[in-house]
Amino acid sequence: MAASRSLATPRKSRRSVRVEKDLLGECAVPADALYGIHTLRAVDNLGFSGRILANYPDYIRALATVKKAAARANRDARVLDARRLEAIERACDALIRGEHLAQFPVDMLVGGGGFAINMNVNEVIANLANEYLDRARGSYEPVHPKLQVNASQSTADVCHTAVRMTVLNRWSELRRTLGQCVTTFRAKAAELRPVVTIARTCLQDASPVSLGELFGGHAKVIARRTGELAQSVTGLTRINLGGTAIGSGSGAPAAYRRMIVKRLNELTGRKFTLRRDLYDAAQNIDDLAAVSAQLAMLAEVLIKIAQDFRLLSSGPEGGFGEIILPAVQEGSSIFPGKINPAIPETMIQCCFQVLGCERSARLALERGELNLNIFEGAAAVNVLDAIEMMKRSVAMFSTRCVSGIVANKKRCRELASRARY
Repeated sequence: MAASRSLATPRKSRRSVRVEKDLLGECAVPADALYGIHTLRAVDNLGFSGRILANYPDYIRALATVKKAAARANRDARVLDARRLEAIERACDALIRGEHLAQFPVDMLVGGGGFAINMNVNEVIANLANEYLDRARGSYEPVHPKLQVNASQSTADVCHTAVRMTVLNRWSELRRTLGQCVTTFRAKAAELRPVVTIARTCLQDASPVSLGELFGGHAKVIARRTGELAQSVTGLTRINLGGTAIGSGSGAPAAYRRMIVKRLNELTGRKFTLRRDLYDAAQNIDDLAAVSAQLAMLAEVLIKIAQDFRLLSSGPEGGFGEIILPAVQEGSSIFPGKINPAIPETMIQCCFQVLGCERSARLALERGELNLNIFEGAAAVNVLDAIEMMKRSVAMFSTRCVSGIVANKKRCRELASRARY
């Protein structure tokens, strides 16, 4: 909340202001702000989480790309003239480059079905476009946030599409990280294959086993979960752009609807297609929930692996003591020389958070009543956060833990010699 306030500038600021109007009345907006009254009302009334739009620059880029594609499709439909189109495109390009992030103070978890997020983007683009046309901020002439920037669109299809674009982009980064993790596990499996220790079932002694077989199994399950996650993410290339609010396409000319996905594909280089039933797309976000579910299953697998590492490295005198984890920091303020399995424990706690994100996404799916799931934004932000947390923690787990594990060969030989079967 504090972050939102600092970006939006409190009304008691001594800086000059401009007055803007909406259906509810007037509001004083900082004169130099690129956002407008709809953004400021959302910050004043709805912000609570501290997860503001400015902290998701890849989502802003996706939203700006959708707006640019929409402007081109509106040109095709003769809704926009060349002058306004050029100004809007210039404004979108600035956002795509990552400029003006401080102008996006809206909380990602605002109510209203994402209206405030869409209007924050519309207002910034409109004010930038008007500046390019030598007009003052807040004039909204000749480019208006709703009439031109949002022409033929609804919050529902704009945010729906931009969210899926952002997940697809973040997934490509996580996929590379997971691939590197699998490679690390496979290399460690080959290295530890000659080391024989004791297997355990029900935490009781079983037969001798190569330590490398355990690591090989870890590599296989992470690779399998990566493949299943990739398959679920592929479903996000089916979008509802042009369906406007509830899938009917109301307010969007037929010529715009024919061109909008083509224009988006030209800008992104991807092959987005329309969902078969746009009414279904407006109501149901099971495609996002499916990605979240696969992220949760990956998290559960990684918890199991990290927990195995804690057991196998436990000791050194009173535990299993079969592997030695890389020491990354001291482990106790009272016990000299103690080293904790801090990275596996960090991995586990990351996965706790990912599982919490999955629960939120599932709730958003369940509670999206009637013709429009207005909680899609909650599912989106939790999927995006889960991917980002997973990307960082898996990279840390792979490079600072798995790659540096060594076998306690003496302890492994001792245990293997005691195997009962």
